[in-house]
Amino acid sequence: MPRLLTGLLLGLSLALLGCAVSVANTPVPLPEVEPTPCATPVAPTATPRLELVEPISTPAPTPTTIPATPRPTPRPTLAGVSSPTFAPVSTPTPTLKPRPAPIQEPRFTGVLGTNRGLLLKFRSYLPEIEDNNVVRRVVLTYPGRGREEFIVGLTRGNSVYHDGEAYVADFKIHLPTLEWIKDNVALEIEEFPVRIACTGSMRPVIDCGDDVIFEPARFGDRLAVDDIITFRRSTTDIDVESDCPAFFNAPSLVGTDYIIHRIIQVVPGGETSYVTKGDNNSAQDACLVKEDSIIFRVLEVDKDVYVIDKFQYDQHVEEYQALLFQYREDSAELDDLAIRLQGNIDNYNRLQQSGAQPTVLEQVNELSLELWQRILELVDERNQAREDMQEAQRRIEQTVSWP
Repeated sequence: MPRLLTGLLLGLSLALLGCAVSVANTPVPLPEVEPTPCATPVAPTATPRLELVEPISTPAPTPTTIPATPRPTPRPTLAGVSSPTFAPVSTPTPTLKPRPAPIQEPRFTGVLGTNRGLLLKFRSYLPEIEDNNVVRRVVLTYPGRGREEFIVGLTRGNSVYHDGEAYVADFKIHLPTLEWIKDNVALEIEEFPVRIACTGSMRPVIDCGDDVIFEPARFGDRLAVDDIITFRRSTTDIDVESDCPAFFNAPSLVGTDYIIHRIIQVVPGGETSYVTKGDNNSAQDACLVKEDSIIFRVLEVDKDVYVIDKFQYDQHVEEYQALLFQYREDSAELDDLAIRLQGNIDNYNRLQQSGAQPTVLEQVNELSLELWQRILELVDERNQAREDMQEAQRRIEQTVSWP
């Protein structure tokens, strides 16, 4: 019975499968052909008896393994055959842009408004200068307002440039901008002369045949007593109420209004000032020198470097010194006679007011006339000595050759 039931079920399944397969595999029907219908299976007359069947165990799935990637087989090499060589690929060297040539003309680099006026900053091309600090003459030419000269200390900015600055009055600059100043103000930066004039007031320490080595006065140690300095002669730069008298016997830098004398006293205050004197002068200078007026400090003196005829040079220097001595003697006697003459005049006036005898007044008057006559003679002698000193100075200059 079970076998019969099994066979019936199997036949029914095949019939259904065959119908399904026939329908699935049948091509698209043509209009004139009719499809063949599937036969309907005949149902069994007897009802089949069902029995329990043991379940079929499903086997566990085998895990899938990924095969390892095989290493590439090395390419065989032929004995005696060398591997080909390739020339190295050269990397092109990048072309560097050349540096722009340094600007050799002096130029303005900045402007700043201050309480003292406009502070102009400028730069000078000085590649041959090894010193970090130098002094130069700076000349500014303003449109319609003339020229102005400054003596300025310049400080090294880099290997070829030195920088400096100077104050100018506001009214001289129409528009206080760097662009306007560059376009309208002419800037000249020149070497400052260092030749010593043959005036002799610093003999024997400094004379015109000597080579004097300076440093800017505003750099290094503060100025002190015994320093030899160079300062402006201009009265506007000297701290006195009245005009400073001209320095007759003072060594000046040739072609300038600057004097080289020694500091003998420091006068402290809001702005330090100095009392100066020439070593070969009998009296100190009449004016105090402001610190802002000082340009150089003397570092070293090389004697007779520019002397071309030492014998004539020494002879003329000696002649000059003798004339200078005579000049000073005449000046001292003139001062004494002037005092005596004034005393004699005052005495005459007192005697006259007191009703002195005419003979006494006559004696006093004769003495005054004698003093006056001697004063006139001394004035002539001193003026002649002064002319002879100037001639001796010219002869000294002829024995010197400056570069």
